[in-house]
Amino acid sequence: MKNFNEIYNELKPKVLGFLIKSTGNVELANDLTSDTMIKIFQNIDKFDQTKSKLSSWAISIAKNVAIDNHRKRKLLTTSISSFVDDEGNEYIQCPSYDTPYSNIVSKQLGEGIDLAFNKLPKIYKDIANLYFKKQLSYSEISDELIKPIGTVKATIHRIRKILQESLSDIN
Repeated sequence: MKNFNEIYNELKPKVLGFLIKSTGNVELANDLTSDTMIKIFQNIDKFDQTKSKLSSWAISIAKNVAIDNHRKRKLLTTSISSFVDDEGNEYIQCPSYDTPYSNIVSKQLGEGIDLAFNKLPKIYKDIANLYFKKQLSYSEISDELIKPIGTVKATIHRIRKILQESLSDIN
């Protein structure tokens, strides 16, 4: 069996290259390479040369280290039911980061949205108001305007495109 330095010098570039490709982040790959090399040396006595090459075994350890790291870094999720009060009303509390700059940007964006809405052709304004401002569903809009639901969906899709183009200059 090779000594510590020989194994390290042989495997580190292969493991690092694999982890850079896997993570797309050089700093993270360097950290995971260190963790991988530690695991390799802790478990070198379990390596069986008849089953695989040392580099293949090292890459499989690196893959598992990367998967473990990804699981640790995943965002925590919360059940939606934790945002329902005793009366069954939904609520979400968002932190407020009001600054003079954010207030100005919000005001400009709001004015831009109003301007974009006003520029919509008349045939789209009714549906846009029902969908975006009153927040009615497709079927509710369909019932109210006595139009097929497919027409409502297609119109809302067109409205979105028009609004995106109108608002693309605001940023």
